[in-house]
Amino acid sequence: VTIGRLLLLRSSSLQKLTDLQSEIATVTIGSLLLLSPSSLQKITDLQNEIGTVTIGNLLLSSSSLQKVTDLQNEIVIVTIGRLLLLRSSSLQKLTDLQSEIATVTIGSLLLLSPSSLQKITDLQNEIGTVTIGNLLLSSSSLQKVTDLQNEIVIVTIGRLL
Repeated sequence: VTIGRLLLLRSSSLQKLTDLQSEIATVTIGSLLLLSPSSLQKITDLQNEIGTVTIGNLLLSSSSLQKVTDLQNEIVIVTIGRLLLLRSSSLQKLTDLQSEIATVTIGSLLLLSPSSLQKITDLQNEIGTVTIGNLLLSSSSLQKVTDLQNEIVIVTIGRLL
């Protein structure tokens, strides 16, 4: 589903993409190049060999990437070039970390603190829209996003999608 420049992928569709692992190494949707799960595994395997991994223009420290993959053995955050994908169930897990960490940093990317994320969702009954960087979200839409438990949610922070 495309809304403006926002591309949403249903997790069922993503499953079909990951099922292609034995057939092709990568999947391209438009200009978006998706890593195959095997490629993602290879990246995590680099932890003991190199300190950083570059995907597109985003520099990831492999230790940070490991911490991300350690969250319930799921792919919580996958960055491809300028694209940041968050699974909504994993997004919930991030908010559950509020008492443990204030922010989550991957490479040079600073993610919203869970408390700030909570504040954003708390604005639903007060104002109609929320702005994160240059992205304007209607709070009702934001609620729908958090409700998409079985779908992949795309969150924009600043100019980073």
